[in-house]
Amino acid sequence: MKSLLAYTAGTFFPRMYTFVALFVFSRLLSVHDFGLYVLVITVGEFCDFTATAWLKTGFLRFYHGGIIKPEEGPKSLTPLFQFFTKGSMAGVALAWPISWVLVRQDWLVFGAMTSLYVLGNGAAQVSLNTLRGEGRPLPFMLIEMTRPLCTLAAGIAAIKLFQPSFLAAGFAAFSCHALIGIFAFARIWWKRRLGEPYPLSVRQLFEYAWPMMFSLVLVAAMNASDRYQLQWWLGPQAVAIYAIAYSIGRQPIDILGNALNMGGFTSLMESYDLAGPAAASKLMGRQVALMLSLTLPAVVGLSLLAPHIIHTLFDHRYWDKTPALVAPIATLALFAGLKSYGFDQGFYMVRRTGLLAIALLPSAIIGIGASAILINLFGLVGAAYGMMLGYAVSLVVSAVLVRRLLPGSLAWREIAKIVVASAIMGLAVRYAPLERLPEAVGLAAGVALGGVIYAASFLGADVLGLRTALADRVRLRTARGVTP
Repeated sequence: MKSLLAYTAGTFFPRMYTFVALFVFSRLLSVHDFGLYVLVITVGEFCDFTATAWLKTGFLRFYHGGIIKPEEGPKSLTPLFQFFTKGSMAGVALAWPISWVLVRQDWLVFGAMTSLYVLGNGAAQVSLNTLRGEGRPLPFMLIEMTRPLCTLAAGIAAIKLFQPSFLAAGFAAFSCHALIGIFAFARIWWKRRLGEPYPLSVRQLFEYAWPMMFSLVLVAAMNASDRYQLQWWLGPQAVAIYAIAYSIGRQPIDILGNALNMGGFTSLMESYDLAGPAAASKLMGRQVALMLSLTLPAVVGLSLLAPHIIHTLFDHRYWDKTPALVAPIATLALFAGLKSYGFDQGFYMVRRTGLLAIALLPSAIIGIGASAILINLFGLVGAAYGMMLGYAVSLVVSAVLVRRLLPGSLAWREIAKIVVASAIMGLAVRYAPLERLPEAVGLAAGVALGGVIYAASFLGADVLGLRTALADRVRLRTARGVTP
């Protein structure tokens, strides 16, 4: 339990930091400079993910596959660290041409900041994956909690001491990010530099990770393409506005999906291995319904309360165009979550991870192409609707492919109940006179009203048998209490 809590905190804290950093820097920087700051993170994550994600996947499989055995005593991990160093250098090399294409006027400064981000992220990820492989959750949590806090503090200090600009905030924050990552990397490598090296090679890494390489690159491209295109067609101000809506509409949905996946993935794998494909297919259908029961009401609530959220948390510069973006972004997050944390689990169960790329490729082409067209037709909101279309196609393709591998049906009756309960909640929030209240009070009232209405509707319809299970538990405890 301690390990689970530590890994959970270490995983979710950076996500919460991302939202806090957006809140802080959106107020301290101009819209133009804030857009460039956000774009550095977007490009940096894409470059790091593209260059090293397959290395990280193979690295963890070295531990889980028994090639690296910490219990055998200290051995040198220097060859593996060298692979990661070369991968990070490849990420830095990729950052410069992207910087030149996206930010022509300031591409040298932008490229330098992106390189710092890639170096820091790559170095830290080596350390984090080593700690996960060796089963050391507390140092893992410490690194993941220290990095974002120090980065945020460095950026704020630079703005207050020098000037509120992209140059000051970016170099301070991303230099701190790089230094912490490199320090963590050097500390872990120093303890594991001596001894007989493990028999590791790039070929082994490739053999372990290649089925997912192409799909990982497609995921990275889809996650970043909307902001790339906004920068290309509309400029940094559009990226800044979109980033605010993205943090509100996508982050909560992703957190809910991740939380469910942390427990559900293991259960699905065990069900397939021990009970067979039919039982696993039924459990996967139930898990899709469970995820929908958590995320659909969140999408409805975020869409309806978006003006209150933005007016409460962000200043007036983001009040005009941002609320309209939240609904399509939350919807695309719902589609992405149902695909990644629902149907895609079937590919892992049957050991056909190569099909992940087949499920992603058409959606990536459609999503990126549709965004380019819709941005030029409708402006900022076109990016969100284009990517929403791409993720919808991806969800349908994944569902069709997985159901061919694992025949079975979804829990349609439960899904219908969830849709009805979410609709009832949405109507209650939509027609409540929240606009008569101050923004913060209206937001709190809307959240409370929506939560109560959805809970009542959910229990009233006995979705997923929850009301029956609770009643049985109460009767059991009551019977135990009166038993002599």
